[in-house]
Amino acid sequence: MTDKMTSLVNDLGEELRESAEVREYLAARDAYAADRAISEKVAEYNVQRMVYEQESAKDEKDTLLLDQIQKRMDDLYGEITENDVMKRYVAAEDGVNTLFGEINRILQSFVIPEEEHSCGGDCGHCGGCH
Repeated sequence: MTDKMTSLVNDLGEELRESAEVREYLAARDAYAADRAISEKVAEYNVQRMVYEQESAKDEKDTLLLDQIQKRMDDLYGEITENDVMKRYVAAEDGVNTLFGEINRILQSFVIPEEEHSCGGDCGHCGGCH
């Protein structure tokens, strides 16, 4: 990368840091990290998932135990995904990902020019065939 490109990318990074999307993401991430209740639920969910995977791998599975673990995982998942702090964090992460996607599409258009709604043959960046 040239010095000029590095400078431009650094300028973009500074501008991104000041964007509403990034500021909201950082605030939501900090709120998530500070929320002890959600952290404990996520940690328990991960332990339950690990135990479930270990039990599932056994030749003689304890189906009653697996059912109980699955129910607890389902309950935890619901509690986690309905938590306002988690909802904010996920929404903020989606916002930043959308912003990065827009930036990436613009940059790619300089290398691979395409009409705005045309298909380039690579479905990885496409919203679906029309």
